[in-house]
Amino acid sequence: MFKGKRSITGGRKIVRSALYMATLAAIRFNQTIREFYLRLKANGKSSTLPITACMRKFLVIINAQTYRQLKGLITF
Repeated sequence: MFKGKRSITGGRKIVRSALYMATLAAIRFNQTIREFYLRLKANGKSSTLPITACMRKFLVIINAQTYRQLKGLITF
């Protein structure tokens, strides 16, 4: 079993990079994701873990909004 620093290697690199940059912007400007990030940082997590967790949370939010839009529940 490998022990050492963890890294994100799964998935498509281009999509992961775009999601990473979008998440950094969301941490600055989206109140929900910012509070989540700050809570994880306050709990003593390293700098990469909260960002990765926010990436997942951001992706879940995007998927939910897309689903609602496709179902016609929200309109823009």
